[in-house]
Amino acid sequence: MNIHCPACQGEIEITADLLGEGIACPHCEQPFLVTEDGHVAEYEAGGGGSSKKTAIIAICVAVLAVGGFVALLMSGEDPTEQAMNTPEPGAAQPADSSTPEPDGGERGMDQNVADFLTGSSPMDTSSGGLMEPMPPVEIPDTAEGAVNAVIQAMAEGNPRGYWDAMPASYQNEVNSIVRESADVVDPMMWDKGFQLTTRVTAVLRNKKDFIFAVPQLATISEKDEVLANYDRILNVLDTVLSSDISSRERLKQFDGGKFLGTTGAGLMANFAALSSLSPNDEWTTMMTELRVAQAKKIGESDGVVTVEFSSQTTNQVTKFVKVENRWVPEDMAKGWEQGVAEVRKQMEKSKAEKEQVSMGAMMIMGMLESALVNFENASTQEDFNAAVAQVMQ
Repeated sequence: MNIHCPACQGEIEITADLLGEGIACPHCEQPFLVTEDGHVAEYEAGGGGSSKKTAIIAICVAVLAVGGFVALLMSGEDPTEQAMNTPEPGAAQPADSSTPEPDGGERGMDQNVADFLTGSSPMDTSSGGLMEPMPPVEIPDTAEGAVNAVIQAMAEGNPRGYWDAMPASYQNEVNSIVRESADVVDPMMWDKGFQLTTRVTAVLRNKKDFIFAVPQLATISEKDEVLANYDRILNVLDTVLSSDISSRERLKQFDGGKFLGTTGAGLMANFAALSSLSPNDEWTTMMTELRVAQAKKIGESDGVVTVEFSSQTTNQVTKFVKVENRWVPEDMAKGWEQGVAEVRKQMEKSKAEKEQVSMGAMMIMGMLESALVNFENASTQEDFNAAVAQVMQ
């Protein structure tokens, strides 16, 4: 029979004697399990490996990426490479000190998407967050229960379950790192950068007709498709620009639960709405898969619980250990202290380089602001075309 590698999707021919055994892909050497009924089951051994991640992990990373950018930006490293070796820096407040949610605060993914598609965005740009934040996620006291709680919350458009499932000490550590990053970044550069990005977004929205009438863009074949998605793409920027990372002072008071319950949920709604406009609508497919996904305990030994995550397209086996009153992946627990130490090392390095980096960034910002004024002041198509020509020159 033929199966496909869960990592590279390469086709592999196997014989009956391999059913129920672990094998290595001949194409990419990724180890995985083949169940007795011929299904592929991903397996994460103690060392982590390069296993293809499940939908829940991918979505969590996507949501946390905005917050993680705060810590990664200051390191001067490639964010993608750095994220592979550091703890999740995208949230920053212990669950037991979360800001109380207002009455009627729970919003499902479907309602957020409906608001987004109809133009009644759930964002309140005057206060800088979702008007109705998602509530904290109740985490059960079992490893499989914790996984199920997180994936079901994600399926409902609430990404903060990933944060609520972390031990308090982990939350405190991440909270400290993110808040301390406010002292690492140059205050003028950080705030100025967000202010300029806000102005750029305003030009993109207010001068849309001028933009698409520029000769270089007027004849592009994808113009109609871009126009159909244009305003919704800008809403994604608005979500970030109105969040708690949009100023250095707000960064100092960063609240992980609030951030994921507002900005994180807003981004999920943004992505869902954009995906719904595409023929494949991959986001909805992922959410549908999460709604039927299940985690179950398949073994326990010496305080280590083995959990199998099953969905319509994949199985994954992960080992969990208890840290304080939370169950976390064994690999995460083993590497946490080293990961935190690496982040703090990068912070110290960035402090020493801050002045040099800031000077270069301010020069670029000055050039951008000079060009931006011409776009903001353009009142005719001719004025706008001239501003474009100046930038191109």
